[in-house]
Amino acid sequence: VTDAKNNNTRRDFLKIAAVAGGVAFASAKTRPLYAQTAAATGGTFDYIVAGAGHNGLICAAYLAKAGFDVVVLEAKDIVGGNTTSEHMTGTSMVHEPCCNTPGGLYGSPVYRELDLDEWGVQFANLSTLNGMVRLSQFFDGEILPMWLDPEQTADEIARFSRRDSQTYLKLMGELRSGPDVGSYRQTPIGYGPTPQEICAGHPKGATWMRLMRARCVDVVKEYYEDEHVRAWVLDYARGRQPVDDIGTGFGVGDMYGRQRRGNNTVIGGLGALPESLERLLASYNCPVITKKYVVELILEQGKAVGVVAADGDVFRARRGVVSSAHVQQLLTMTPKGSLPEIFSDNLKQWQPDILSMFSIMLDVKEAPLFNVHGDWRPGCGNTINTFESQLRTLADCRIGVVTRGGVGSKCIVQSLEDPTRCPGGGHTVRILTHYPYNLADGGAANWDEIKYDVANQILDDWRQFAKNLDEENILARYVQSPLDIAGRNINNVGGSCHGGSNYLAQSGEMRPVFGWASHRMPVEGLYLTGAGSHPGGSCHGLPGRNAAWVILDDEGKSVPHVLTQLMQT
Repeated sequence: VTDAKNNNTRRDFLKIAAVAGGVAFASAKTRPLYAQTAAATGGTFDYIVAGAGHNGLICAAYLAKAGFDVVVLEAKDIVGGNTTSEHMTGTSMVHEPCCNTPGGLYGSPVYRELDLDEWGVQFANLSTLNGMVRLSQFFDGEILPMWLDPEQTADEIARFSRRDSQTYLKLMGELRSGPDVGSYRQTPIGYGPTPQEICAGHPKGATWMRLMRARCVDVVKEYYEDEHVRAWVLDYARGRQPVDDIGTGFGVGDMYGRQRRGNNTVIGGLGALPESLERLLASYNCPVITKKYVVELILEQGKAVGVVAADGDVFRARRGVVSSAHVQQLLTMTPKGSLPEIFSDNLKQWQPDILSMFSIMLDVKEAPLFNVHGDWRPGCGNTINTFESQLRTLADCRIGVVTRGGVGSKCIVQSLEDPTRCPGGGHTVRILTHYPYNLADGGAANWDEIKYDVANQILDDWRQFAKNLDEENILARYVQSPLDIAGRNINNVGGSCHGGSNYLAQSGEMRPVFGWASHRMPVEGLYLTGAGSHPGGSCHGLPGRNAAWVILDDEGKSVPHVLTQLMQT
């Protein structure tokens, strides 16, 4: 199946630009702001939000609930950014090109505060089918399932190491009762306690702080002794950040959320999220306008008072502008000299993720089946190589080498609990792994030459473990390389949906630049949301909520105050 996505002309343009890499934003020449004094041909609003990804829409929703007149401008012809659902394989079946198991959204205050269930976001749990969260299958033939029951998971671990089984249960308990460092993500920088303050005085605080500063590879070896268990734990942690980076030690607990909640998926596809937010905004008479690519920021007396779209339309803002674009677009959207040199210089050094996404989307007749101790079952699974092999694959990613064969990947079958994705029957399958974006051999552009060979190798690996992944059972497929990911959204620099690396120099008070991490940008009236702001990428909506929190604070309000008032009325 060839490219089945919408708006191919724009995609091809973005894909060509993506080959040049993220530095294109930093090196682009500043365009003259030809509309500095132009009339508002597109209208005047209290706030303009540039970008209808889920964070932009969430920020707009909070502002609308607070009584402000908001417009959201989206470059593409559909809303959602990286949270869309599309017919990727060219059939009636529904796939997600980026995010697919949004556990962070399910546990986010955004879901509750915006009543997203009432607006159309309903979850199904893929782990309730047979109680299995995920079946991990090692290339040496061993398996290690995670079950919804942690005791049952511990029994599986005990087949390899009784000590590791006890360590696992102890760690799950400590994560449940330990310092709530995750709450740091749910407030803007400077508005809530820091991780240090959260840990201070807690009996486990010293340990938690050490883990947050350590490397995940070292912590895994500290906690667990068996090589299979170590590889299993490392595999759960490796998708977010390179596990050999400083500051990734808490990845040893990444499986806690899966163990507690299983795998959640949005019924009908994750596109229900932006669609529900669009309906919410419509109820407040706040429009979402597509095919409006914001390219310029209008400044008057040093304040952001509007934007210009690529087609020349001008939108003016009475109170402020919110950008959810890639952070480096601020360098080209703003007039020369309007940003402090220290801010611009640091923003030019913004780094994309090392781990870029590679996925295979399949329409199949029958769901894949996995061998669980002799019983062939449907569910979610993943393939795992050894601890050392995972580190070698990561090292290959750093130098632009594609490891062939034996690379771990995960397989998600959302249609098992959501048949609405397959109106004509059958099932949807997504296989996901990580590779480098910029290849040592041929650069990023070479992905178009090798992606099908890479996909076939991954499928061959899976056929060692799963039934129903043979060619006779596959109805259609779509292969999405890191270059394709970059080409579908101008924010996906480096082939990642997470807006940029979340390593220490780009996380917390450093995101996007130290001194400007509280969503207020150096230009008065300009705010930043999206994956380039705290707490970073993935589908939880917290950058949107946090940005709205700061804006409402500047307006003399707060998110809790606004929600309380709405409940009273």
